[in-house]
Amino acid sequence: MSEDGLSFGPPECIVAGGGYESDELDAVHAEDMSVITLGDGRRRMYYAACDTAGRWRIASAVTGS
Repeated sequence: MSEDGLSFGPPECIVAGGGYESDELDAVHAEDMSVITLGDGRRRMYYAACDTAGRWRIASAVTGS
């Protein structure tokens, strides 16, 4: 994460699936993220997600208020 877009701290996992024992839509893969800023200042991240059955989807997550 970077406050100014120039200096970055150590990488952090921001999307973690539940693994092969999970029913989550992004249990196995979450990749190819793209982030936009919403009108109210929050951010929405779109990403490619894969579940344990091999189904790929477009998923999204929004930051808190």
